Amino acid sequence: MIRVIRHHAPAGAFPLLISEILLICGAFYVAAMLFEPDPLIYFLYQGGMERALLVLASLLGALYVFDLYSDIEVRSRVMLLQQLCQAVGVAMIAQSLIAYAFRDYILPHFLMLYGSVFTLMALLLWRMLYSAVLLHAVGRERILFVGCNATVQEVTREIASDPSTGYEVAGYVADSSTMSPAMANAPVLGTLASLRKVVAENKPRRIVVGLPERREHMPVQDLLELRFGGCRIEEAGVTYETVFRRICSRDLSPARVPFLPEFAPPVNSLWLSRIVGRMLAVLLIVVLSPLLLGIYLALRIGSRSPALVTVPRLGRDARIFNMLRFRHSSALGSVYHRLGLAALPALLNVIRGEMAVVGPRPASPEDSEVLSAKLPLFDYRHNVLPGMTGWAQINSSGGRQLESVDELEYDLYYIKHMSQALDGYILLNTFKNRVLRVQS
Repeated sequence: MIRVIRHHAPAGAFPLLISEILLICGAFYVAAMLFEPDPLIYFLYQGGMERALLVLASLLGALYVFDLYSDIEVRSRVMLLQQLCQAVGVAMIAQSLIAYAFRDYILPHFLMLYGSVFTLMALLLWRMLYSAVLLHAVGRERILFVGCNATVQEVTREIASDPSTGYEVAGYVADSSTMSPAMANAPVLGTLASLRKVVAENKPRRIVVGLPERREHMPVQDLLELRFGGCRIEEAGVTYETVFRRICSRDLSPARVPFLPEFAPPVNSLWLSRIVGRMLAVLLIVVLSPLLLGIYLALRIGSRSPALVTVPRLGRDARIFNMLRFRHSSALGSVYHRLGLAALPALLNVIRGEMAVVGPRPASPEDSEVLSAKLPLFDYRHNVLPGMTGWAQINSSGGRQLESVDELEYDLYYIKHMSQALDGYILLNTFKNRVLRVQS
């Protein structure tokens, strides 16, 4: 799970999470000091610890839902205050729901009220301090680019437009044959022949090589000496993967993929994912059975059309299977479509082993034929089971349709890094984006 946090959270998010856990605990302890003669006895021996942990979990979950760990830089104090108030409000609603089912697990009203107020004030002040002082004190990681091919240009544009990447472009090193108008967003610090001098003067933390196809211009000896001297050196495609959280298909030859060990998930991991996926599908069918039955009856009443339909899709090893889904219905309203409820019958495909809960989006045979001719790496998606949700889906902002190249790159990233931890991360974000947000 640590790898997932490191790869998919902005720089500084993990220390912020730990510090805010301590702040929330401290806020409720201070609140208890106002009313309890001995707060330590209350938390350790009178059940206060379990109750406070439930409040802590609801507060952290709300902070996550409102993207306070996705974008940790404070750009508007008013917006920050609004988000924190929403998080505290969710925690109070959670306490109210707990009161109906488990009255013994709720905090006393005065402790919840004062603890929430102290938490709100502490988090507001800490967030502003953390963003203004600590993040800027640590600074963003400076990158020196050697060359300026198409991948480098795309990476530098993203770094310039999104401060949450945690990177800063120090400049470029290139000769006249590799210079481009795209370099205008950062200075050209020297030529390839002066690489070591530029590194000594600017002290970048990372050197990214993105030279054109003419490899004879690459300063191999200088790069080797810099690497042995402690500099981190990587190809532009690796940086692209880190910044965009998807594989750069432009720099990945189809002939190389079978020889790359990271694109071959362990067999044990695949079997474990299948078993866990089927168990989760059974659990969801049981829990959601009233909803499934309600949708089925709503589609059948007053209509002769079947409620369930099948659509042909390509599964693992490009085998065709019939994916189940509820038929389209405008009468059920926009929430029916925005929540993706029509896709719930595909849980039966998961149980039958034709799909996974998490994986690439299942493609139709027609689309697959077109995209395979257009994108040489597209067929590699068929090495894993298609999924009901996936890495590409949670990275499409606002539910927009991704370009086919972008979706393929997200799918390749998932295949390369697939694990139970990443699947859990995807499921959590799917729940957040679809159920808690009901994004359009």
